Amino acid sequence: MAPPPRKAQISQEAFDAAVRENVEDFEMEEGEAIADAVHTFQLQGVDLTGIITDGRGKEEHPVILAVKDLKLAVDDNAGMDRLCEALDKLRLASAGENASIAVRNGAVENAVLACKLLIDENNASYVSTAMKTLLSLLNDEQSKKDFFSSSGCDVILNFLSRHDDSSEISMLSAAVIASSASGSEMLKEEFMHLKADEKLIKILRRYVENAEVLSSACDALKALVSPDDSNVLASNAFKNARTIWKAGGVNAVLETASSNRKDPTLLVTLCATLKAMAVNEEICKSITGDNGLELTLEFVDESAKMPNKLLAKNACSLITQLALSDANKDAIVLQGGCQKLVTLASCYSEDVSVIQEVMSAIASITLRSPSNATKAVEAGAIDLAVEMMDKHPQAPGMQKQTCHMLRNLASRNPENRQCIFLSPTFVHACQLQRRILCCVARPGPGQLQLEKEMGKVDKQILSVPHQPVEEKMRKFRQEASPREGCVKHQQLGRTYVNSTPVSNTLAGKRRVDGATRQKPQHQSNTKRLRSDVRRPPPDPNRAFNGAFFFLAARLRCRERSCRARKRSHPHPARSAKTQSRPATINDRDDNTISTFTALPSDLYVYLAHTQTHRLKLCGQETT
Repeated sequence: MAPPPRKAQISQEAFDAAVRENVEDFEMEEGEAIADAVHTFQLQGVDLTGIITDGRGKEEHPVILAVKDLKLAVDDNAGMDRLCEALDKLRLASAGENASIAVRNGAVENAVLACKLLIDENNASYVSTAMKTLLSLLNDEQSKKDFFSSSGCDVILNFLSRHDDSSEISMLSAAVIASSASGSEMLKEEFMHLKADEKLIKILRRYVENAEVLSSACDALKALVSPDDSNVLASNAFKNARTIWKAGGVNAVLETASSNRKDPTLLVTLCATLKAMAVNEEICKSITGDNGLELTLEFVDESAKMPNKLLAKNACSLITQLALSDANKDAIVLQGGCQKLVTLASCYSEDVSVIQEVMSAIASITLRSPSNATKAVEAGAIDLAVEMMDKHPQAPGMQKQTCHMLRNLASRNPENRQCIFLSPTFVHACQLQRRILCCVARPGPGQLQLEKEMGKVDKQILSVPHQPVEEKMRKFRQEASPREGCVKHQQLGRTYVNSTPVSNTLAGKRRVDGATRQKPQHQSNTKRLRSDVRRPPPDPNRAFNGAFFFLAARLRCRERSCRARKRSHPHPARSAKTQSRPATINDRDDNTISTFTALPSDLYVYLAHTQTHRLKLCGQETT
């Protein structure tokens, strides 16, 4: 993904000049002039971060005065007491939105210089003051650039090495690493180059009983392995996670979690850190092998007994990440993970965010695993999904994860489909979220209901704006199998289309340089598309056939209508020669299929798994 566009910036002098112009030329009051200047620059897309807009001049603003005092103390080498006093004054003055003003006027560079003067000091209070000041300033992109250019990473790690016996310095150092590395790829790389991960792992193993230090160290590790810098095209977060895992970081976090099971606040941070580190199957397996899965399921039980929304969400999120490894899915089910997740969702039935994480976890556990899907259904996952979708119709995130879970339950388990889609509550909940379903067909009223639902599909097709996918679909059609008259296995979004009828407009002819010629009769008929080749009978083992052929029939009817309109109202720019020549496969109406591919991918998923009864569609029986 390309970096986001940068906003234009102006200097403080340019803003002050605009205010003076409003006062002198337009005779505005000072407050009105400032408001007009702010509004004008905002309309122009100018970033006013760090600009003084309260009317006080640059010489009178307390943040500017504090930065000047610190600069004087650093330049004059005025002593540790005065230096710390200037640092503390800057920290208090740069609280809140004033931090950006301080950064714009050189506060970070001067704070790092002050820290360098304090490296050889053994007074922990001086170092603590300097670290707190730095921590209050590192909150935007510019401050992190200044921190990097001033060699702030070296200073922090020097503090951490010299004062490793101080819990306060260790906590503040880890907090500075977390704050600066978050959202900055260059600082992540610099800290990893300086072996900051090894120092953080030592902190985890040294301060096992100090929750504040452990929380800061975990935040720092999580910042180093999170790809959260939108200004770079590729991140080294995956590489950093593997490096930290090889250095023993995952094992240290698990040991910390095992020793602090009664601290829910710390457990939330530990679960989030483990999830960020579990970037591949090897690490996921190592977490499970080091008793990490048992701990996570224990956290799920604890959050169900003693309500803790944050712990419940993070524990479920960690289970979702661990379930990305196929080897871990069976382990989760064997330890009663499905039943525990369903119980947890029942305890938090009013909290949509927790339910969403539970549904996501069950969806990951049951993906490509029929046995796990059966266990989830036995645990009550279908009843839970139907109840939650009906109870929270205005929660799209939860509805989406629930649909993914139901898809996994029904994908490879035909016995589960009727349980899901015969529930009127489920259909009603899906309709509320505009999930267009193909209802299960029954004789009589069921067939009418099917027609009604497919009418909604038609409306959905017509409401989708045209998308430029003609070339893609033309290539898609050209990959037709001559032997079977159906399109080969092709991926559309997240769904696989296995049997699409192919037009027989060629009728055994091929176009050569704008003309047509009949193919020699002695050549094999299997190498061309014949007009008498019929669509192969649908395979009863393919759940897609019923709903797909129904849609395909409607699309072909619409295609014939489009052709009729084109014949009755030909395009004026076409030549007579072009109009008279036989139609080829490339001349078919692309809008028909492009609108079909523009449908939401969830629709394909539902259509693939809702037909469990026979339908008579286009004169053929499908299963």
